[in-house]
Amino acid sequence: TRAGPSATPRDALFQPIPPCSRSLSFLTLSLSSDVPTKEFLLSLNAARPASAKFVVADLDDTHLFVDPAAVPALEAAVRARGDDLTYTAPSDPAA
Repeated sequence: TRAGPSATPRDALFQPIPPCSRSLSFLTLSLSSDVPTKEFLLSLNAARPASAKFVVADLDDTHLFVDPAAVPALEAAVRARGDDLTYTAPSDPAA
């Protein structure tokens, strides 16, 4: 029998996945997140024209395959959303 590849777990958030068909000319990345963040990413994807979509596959409640070229923009969008949703107490002008 032939030995298979090592079954070591990967701890990286983004994992390269080989293309699933010849029509895909890029690698995809597996993205793992919480449910609200995934839903936010899906809403960003839905708002884009078909030629600019970044979600390759919606796997389950917390996982997506995405186009790796979109990762920097996705990180910036998630960071900006977090900033928008974070309460910052007003500074005390008398202090």
